[in-house]
Parts: sequence; C-alpha cells; structure tokens
Amino acid sequence: MAVLQFVITLALIGWTQAYNCPYPNGYFSDESRCEKFWECREGVAEEVSCPDGLLVNEKAAAFRYPCDYPVDVECGKRTIPPAEGPSGNCARKWGMFKTGSDNSCGDFVNCVDGVEHQFKCPEGLAWHPTLWRCEWPDQVPTCNVEAFLGFKCPDVDEYVAATNPVYGHPTDCARYFVCIEGNKPRLNVCGAKTVFDKSIGACGAPESVPACANYYPPESEKYSA
Repeated sequence: MAVLQFVITLALIGWTQAYNCPYPNGYFSDESRCEKFWECREGVAEEVSCPDGLLVNEKAAAFRYPCDYPVDVECGKRTIPPAEGPSGNCARKWGMFKTGSDNSCGDFVNCVDGVEHQFKCPEGLAWHPTLWRCEWPDQVPTCNVEAFLGFKCPDVDEYVAATNPVYGHPTDCARYFVCIEGNKPRLNVCGAKTVFDKSIGACGAPESVPACANYYPPESEKYSA
C-alpha cells in the first residue's frame, strides 16, 4: 500500500510539473482549452479552471485573474466546455442572458455564481444575446420588433423610406418612432417638458400641439400631493 501511495504521489507531482512556467509567478492560458489556465507560484504550476460561464482572456495581464466574460474573450482554437447545466434563467453560473419571449426583448438577467439578478434595458432598447448589451431592437436578431414596440411602420415608397420618416406614438405625446429605412421602428423619448410635434417632425413645446397641451401637469399640481 505504501508503494502504491508513493507511485500516485509521484504521478501527481509529474502532472503538476508538466507545464513549464514561462515566468516564476503569474497566470498563463492553456493552449487547448479556453476555460483552463495555469497558476505559477515560484515556478510551480497548478492547473485551474474558470467558473462555469467564464473563459480565460489571453490578453489579460500576467498577474490579473484571467477569467472574463466570453464577450471579452477570443478563444481562437481553444475549445469551450459545455455548460454545467441551466438553473432558472441562468444558462451558466456566470453571465448575462435574455429572459422572456421574443416579444419582451428588453429583459435579461445577470447571473452571479448561479444567482440571477433581473434587469431591463432602457426604454425602447433590446438585449442582444451575443453582444451582451442593449441595442436598437432592429439590430437584435432574436427580437420581434413590432410586437416588442407595439408599432408597425406604415408602408412608404423608397424615396420616403430613405428619409427615415418619423411618426408620433399612438397613445403617448412624449414618445415617437423613427422608421429606419422606412420599415425598422425605433422608439424615442422627448426631453423634459416637450412633446412630439408632427408639424415639425420633432419634439417641441406642448402648447404648440393642442392635443398634448396638458400632457405635463402644472407645477402647482405636481407638488400639491
């Protein structure tokens, strides 16, 4: 038994020493696996794995913990491991993932060690599942833009389409739509104390738009409560 233990110990030592540290101390990526790296301490190497959902960033400084979100990592020929298994809305333990259907494109979760935290993109923007950021809905392939925004651009000829026509929101004076290339709606919000003025195709004073003249309550009413 003692001989067997000695052989196992020698094998483990040989395994940990299989990697030659380029420098005595630091973190160094594995050549074949994108989630693996070597931690060298005084010339002794130990193989380490990033948590599920994180990958080794080869561009990270040698003394910085190298595990980053996939969106910041180029794996090249290094292989990416399968997920350990989804938990709720978390496809992996770490990362940011879309939630809901293609009709509710602005919802996503930030998963921290398997615990999900709910977030929403700013109004009118959708979560891009591969770029990991909020974008115009028409730039997100998984988004049902018209259902998400509740608006369909009217049919126009190619000359009008080239001007990116603007339309008022059907129920809200302070919001309007810009139809990029005539058929890709984008929701915009007017600045404070302004409403969309169809006559000028932009936001303006409420008193210039009779239907929206009382959109903002008077200051006295605002603070009376």
